[in-house]
Amino acid sequence: MNRKEMQEWLDQFPEDTQIDVVVVEEGPAWAGDTNEVVKFTPEHSDFVDFAGNQFVKPDAPHFNKKFLCLGTPR
Repeated sequence: MNRKEMQEWLDQFPEDTQIDVVVVEEGPAWAGDTNEVVKFTPEHSDFVDFAGNQFVKPDAPHFNKKFLCLGTPR
């Protein structure tokens, strides 16, 4: 989904809708990961821009792409 598609999808919800994300918090290896649902803030996102990155080769799946990840680990 790109940003435009996500905006169109979000437009179906009332403007006062609370947006939450799932944050993965790593625990001990024997316990596995734990998840927490939290109110979304910009700190729960990570933007990576590979456009123009000289180290990303044209045959790489992320060549010349930009990614916004929501719900990143704390």
